[in-house]
Amino acid sequence: MVRVNPALAGYKPEKLYPLYQQLEQRLMQIPGVIGASYSIYSPMRGENWSFGIHVEGRPPDEDFDASFNRIGPHYFETLGTRLLRGRTIGAEDTPNARPAAVVNQAFVRKFFSKQDPIGRHFGMGDPSRSGDFEIVGVVEDTKYQEAREPAYPTFFMPFLQVSKDPKMAFMIGSHYIGDIELRVAGNPENLNAAVRRTLADIDPNLTNTRSDEQCTNK
Repeated sequence: MVRVNPALAGYKPEKLYPLYQQLEQRLMQIPGVIGASYSIYSPMRGENWSFGIHVEGRPPDEDFDASFNRIGPHYFETLGTRLLRGRTIGAEDTPNARPAAVVNQAFVRKFFSKQDPIGRHFGMGDPSRSGDFEIVGVVEDTKYQEAREPAYPTFFMPFLQVSKDPKMAFMIGSHYIGDIELRVAGNPENLNAAVRRTLADIDPNLTNTRSDEQCTNK
């Protein structure tokens, strides 16, 4: 895992889509890297973004909180998080595609109990937005905060689907990646330096942020 912040490099939301596409492609070219993705935060980072959500078909006065993370394509595959139902977030989740979300087991237990969550909808903010996001997959629970506590109900949304809806302006901060995740074969030498060179080749300003290497080995 490498930490980076495009906001500090001066990127506006409308410039992030081509940056993220290039980032994954270039990281995969580093010798020894067999998987690459990015997110707001990674497992056991100790952070937790949460939002109030409304589930389609539930009474509009029902307001629940759920944890939230925004991720890039191949995120779960890179970390080794198992897919249990449906599909994960992929390159097909573009700005022009149907807004998608993947949820964890704790989310399903809390909001859908014995119901099938695939194809169901939920939204953030006003109850009228309860149909905004379609659940396309379910992944196993992973700890992001406290190792001794149960996993929080969590939903994951694609970085490549940046909303231009002014009513979703409160989400702008979530458009910026915080971590880069790498899956490597063996123990490549000078990996941190190679990642820094790759970031600098894309944009020298990206290397001005803190970088902490914590990679997943195959």
